Amino acid sequence: MLLPDTDSAVPLARRLARGSAALHHPSGRPWLVHNYPAEQVAVSADRSDRRLAVVGFSAVTPAGLSQAVRHLDGPDRLARELDGSFWVVPSFAGRSHALGSALGVRRIYRARIDGVWVALDRADVLAEIGSFDFDETTRALRTIMPLVHPLSEEPLWRGIEPVSPGESLTIEADGNRYWHRRWWTPPKAEMDRSRGAERLRDRLAAAVATRTNGGGVVHSDLSGGFDSTPVTYFASLGRARVVASTAYNTDLGGREDLVWARKALPGIEHSILSLEALPTFCLGFSEVTARFDEPSDTIRAAPRIAAMIQAARSNGARVYLNGLGGDHLLSLMPAWDHTLLRRRPLTALRRVRISQLLEGATFRTAFLPLLRSQPYRAWFGRMVETMEFRDPYRKATAMDLTWGQRIYWPRWLTTAHRAAVTTRLREIAGTADPLAPTLGEHAYLAVIRGGARVARAGAQLGAARRVAFESPFLDDRVVGACLATRIRDRGHPKQFKPLIREAMRGLLPGDFLRRNRQTSGDPQASRGIRAAESELVDICRHSVLAERGTIDLDELRSHAFGGRLQAGGARANSHNGPACRRASTLASTPVSSPLPSALSTVARFARQRARSGGLPRRDRAMTAETSIGS
Repeated sequence: MLLPDTDSAVPLARRLARGSAALHHPSGRPWLVHNYPAEQVAVSADRSDRRLAVVGFSAVTPAGLSQAVRHLDGPDRLARELDGSFWVVPSFAGRSHALGSALGVRRIYRARIDGVWVALDRADVLAEIGSFDFDETTRALRTIMPLVHPLSEEPLWRGIEPVSPGESLTIEADGNRYWHRRWWTPPKAEMDRSRGAERLRDRLAAAVATRTNGGGVVHSDLSGGFDSTPVTYFASLGRARVVASTAYNTDLGGREDLVWARKALPGIEHSILSLEALPTFCLGFSEVTARFDEPSDTIRAAPRIAAMIQAARSNGARVYLNGLGGDHLLSLMPAWDHTLLRRRPLTALRRVRISQLLEGATFRTAFLPLLRSQPYRAWFGRMVETMEFRDPYRKATAMDLTWGQRIYWPRWLTTAHRAAVTTRLREIAGTADPLAPTLGEHAYLAVIRGGARVARAGAQLGAARRVAFESPFLDDRVVGACLATRIRDRGHPKQFKPLIREAMRGLLPGDFLRRNRQTSGDPQASRGIRAAESELVDICRHSVLAERGTIDLDELRSHAFGGRLQAGGARANSHNGPACRRASTLASTPVSSPLPSALSTVARFARQRARSGGLPRRDRAMTAETSIGS
């Protein structure tokens, strides 16, 4: 926790002291109370009225800290120039500052507790310390999918406010005033593919090195794809003993990852495991006790990830490296062509024509959206006013060119809460701004932020087992390398992740870099959802959402599972009509299935908070004392 340089904060610091380490302002008052390992905390030497800490994995050196502490803009420059993923926390002339990461992996939240403003990296801990109540409307809002910008920034607790990614927080010495300031802006996209790939290679290598420089054992996922394989390769060059792990399954093509992983890195220490030996998607939530501070899609695979983290820890690993963020950074985005049309129209039209042929889209579907352009607030407001229930049979096109995905009402959200959410959405529409001026760059940043939320939840799973669950692709400087590459060079409709292929040319085998497909986990997800139906409904039935009338359980059973589940959670005998249709929808579109995608995520989060003490006492009393657990 970041504390202001005032005597009024001393009692709060004493409350937090048990089991925590403390750093102090130059005045001697408590400044930073934390429980991070020593290897993740670097602090400048005492210097009159200034101190500076970097918390997390970084390439900071004592000389770099000394240089940064001499200048008022030193912390900003340090945050922009350091490789890794971290917070920069200065104490300058009595003022307390905090800079998180630019895209949202390292968050900051502020609240007023015991009469002073403080900051923390987890909203749930702030809520527990300050006994803040949930915001019922925000909780209902988070049952909506997808979570378009800026819905994820709506505070889940009254009295707790997030600091937007890329902004810093400053708290005055007396603890009575604060302000936010933007310290990060996306770089200009000016590099061609060759230069962009070179920078991506250098920055990813440096990002991984910040995790391996401490030595010891480092676990690294190795799927044989273009995300985890480069991470594992760079990890193998460092000081740590790297143990790579590849999972396989008995589905058609389920052993392909194993073949490609061995082909890519034949000499690495390699462990192999069957996915059949791990928890199934959406099953086993009750076995996961890790705390999350917001609903997350990571929940769906939390038991599996937790089991893999535990296995890594049993092997002595202090860090668990993964390829999360690679898909978000490196995959083609059709929205780029909307922006490219206004800069290089012929190039954009050729790309869209290729996409049209590959997708089997009509001329009207492919080309007319390129011409549409409207302000973000107008688009958001129109979307709110035309919201409807999701049609599970509506086919989404990969060529949609809008500011973001359309949001839908979940059928099980009760009328009263739907009205409250509508009012909130209209308020948001009046002030919503895009993440970038152009549609293509906004869509890219929104997708990256979504990946950061998933990685952050994974990190919270790891923290519960004292293993750092790290996603180097989402480090600021790695993301910056991709953002600085020209749109037309980041991706192409006929090429799969060309930027990372070019970056790894000469480092990974050429035949590996020609891999052009990877098996999907959809069959496993479909089976998991089908097997978990009763458990998911039971989770929702015992959640705060049901206790407070946020959701209609009868509508949930009827719509999500086509009436196959009776009131007690048992299966009905009917297998025809709506039940059969809904079953086929679940089997074919597991990721967009409304229950696992949104409601169970929020319900599990609310129920977990009640059990683990994350709710004030009067909220805990209203929930069953049970729990579930990417």
